[in-house]
Amino acid sequence: MSLQVFAKHGEEPALYIQVGQDQYLGLPRKPKKKVITTFAEWVRCFSLYASTLCAYQPHRVPDMLAYLHVIASAQEEFQFAACMAYDVAFRKKAGNFRLSAWGYIDSQIYSKAFLQVLEG
Repeated sequence: MSLQVFAKHGEEPALYIQVGQDQYLGLPRKPKKKVITTFAEWVRCFSLYASTLCAYQPHRVPDMLAYLHVIASAQEEFQFAACMAYDVAFRKKAGNFRLSAWGYIDSQIYSKAFLQVLEG
């Protein structure tokens, strides 16, 4: 059996797919997601996301800037981990409900993300 393996740095592929008689293609593993640990990293990532989105939907610029302000203001008062918890929960909700208005504080998500910090 001959194997055609396309993996980085000699890693074992995650999956082999048969592409012919006695021929297999090795599919690489998914790269690990980078964990954002600082506000500066978050700003870089969010800026890339917002600039890409706003290139196609320029009317969303005010909302994206307002959302950046929401996170920046929260980051001044709370630990960054709480800001990330809010951001992740808000983006999930925005994706699930196709929210186009990001320039407001979602009080339910806000209280859940930030009250845990105050109580802990």
